[in-house]
Amino acid sequence: MAKLVRSAKGQMVDFELLKMKEALSTNPTTVEVKSRERFIENKMKRKLKKAQNKMLEDQKATAVKVEATEEPVVEVVEETPEKTKRKINKVQNET
Repeated sequence: MAKLVRSAKGQMVDFELLKMKEALSTNPTTVEVKSRERFIENKMKRKLKKAQNKMLEDQKATAVKVEATEEPVVEVVEETPEKTKRKINKVQNET
């Protein structure tokens, strides 16, 4: 049974468990493990490429739609309310 020790931060630490984890991490990986890792990485690369290609196709399709439906920009100028017009006229008359 491992002896637990309380750290300065108040957390429980198991030094035997830490030694075991360190020993496992320093062991070289086997050929089987390396081949499996390569397989998984290649699988992920294919998925990423498919996702990127699909995203680019979608962007191109929406860009074509936007260009086709693009309408001229018309500025809308709102008229000033009567009260504001009166104030402006009053100030202009005073000067």
